[in-house]
Amino acid sequence: MNSQMIQAMTRDFLLQTVQREIPSPQFMEILLAKLSEEGKALGPQPQSSWMGFTLAIGDLLDINMEQAFPMSLAVELIVLSGDVYDDMIDKDNFPLQEPNLPVEKSLLFANWTLMLAFRSVLTTRNIQSDVKQAIMTELNRAILQASWGQWLDEDCCFPKIITEEKYLDVIRLKSGKFGELACLAVALLACDEQQVNLWRNAGCYLGMAEQLKNDAADFMRDSKNDLMKLKMTLPLIKSLENSYESGDGFSELMQRVSQDQNLLWANRVQIREYIINCGAFDYTFILSRLYTEKAFQLIEAFYGRSEKCLQLRKLFAGER
Repeated sequence: MNSQMIQAMTRDFLLQTVQREIPSPQFMEILLAKLSEEGKALGPQPQSSWMGFTLAIGDLLDINMEQAFPMSLAVELIVLSGDVYDDMIDKDNFPLQEPNLPVEKSLLFANWTLMLAFRSVLTTRNIQSDVKQAIMTELNRAILQASWGQWLDEDCCFPKIITEEKYLDVIRLKSGKFGELACLAVALLACDEQQVNLWRNAGCYLGMAEQLKNDAADFMRDSKNDLMKLKMTLPLIKSLENSYESGDGFSELMQRVSQDQNLLWANRVQIREYIINCGAFDYTFILSRLYTEKAFQLIEAFYGRSEKCLQLRKLFAGER
């Protein structure tokens, strides 16, 4: 499916459903704006969105578009809802697009978006009721576990020390479950247990790979609050491990800045340079690539190194 078709079908669903169920021009305006951002279904490259990736899985599995599209749209809306919740928690890019939108309305926006995702599944035609029930159950399970992962993630801030193993356990819940959700929403339509199990595992690896990549990038951005919250994501975990072993004073600097936000802000460039120079930044990206490779080894072992598998790999990597 080409980009124009993805965007046209997405807009049609939103116009028909949102205008009927949620008579709020402001909600529709914000929803379209969020979905038009880079990496989203209405953005410049919709095939690079989770929706586009899920549709590509449907194509690989020979799922017809009438069934695959509503599931893929549901995935896109669930991920958007999760992004909004995450931004509210971390105070990133907040409030939503609107300078005067209070936190209460931002919360309602996230809730509405999540409910729209379930509406997309429920209104799907030509799917047996037991299959639809299985998909709803998987979506619900994934969201519950991802929410638990987000809850645990909020406790992972310096000076609390988190091991790499603990961090990976958290993102396996927080993000791996979103990856599972994205793959299973369409894979369950194949009604084949072996394929469902494959996509459950591959999806988890892909979700973790995406989170690792984001954590490395977000620690380097002033527009994100990972550094100012001293979130114990892998770049900081590996940097502290290096400092404890070498005794180079970085861990002592972190203790000081953890008690003074102004001092933390003043030293942010030095902290980021240390993360890069000690190899923690590269380590995180390499681990992301390893999880991506683990996922595609599973996929290609089952489906072969076909053109569709190659296209799926390129889509996940953001290549065109």
